[in-house]
Amino acid sequence: SCFARPESGVGMETMFSLGCKLWSGAGEPFRYRFQAHVSGAFTDLCELRYMNEYETQLPGSNDRTRLRGVIIDAFGVRAYGDFHATVAPAQNFNADEGLRALGERG
Repeated sequence: SCFARPESGVGMETMFSLGCKLWSGAGEPFRYRFQAHVSGAFTDLCELRYMNEYETQLPGSNDRTRLRGVIIDAFGVRAYGDFHATVAPAQNFNADEGLRALGERG
């Protein structure tokens, strides 16, 4: 299962911990990537990594933000864990600038 902690916060202010846990199988070690659904498509928040948690800020929206954990085993088999966080818009926030900042930190 995948999760966001906290489950709600303010865009580009709250630090979220995104993670996936309880994955096991013959294809270990697993690699992880976390994505956010922005403008109709999932966008990578980080590079593929062996750590199953990632800390980041998220762009705000007027709805729940769709998130996805991508789990890839040693054989290249992919699994997906979809989850949500409620992220309120920050005051005076420009979404394009926020996404650019997230991409620079990736």
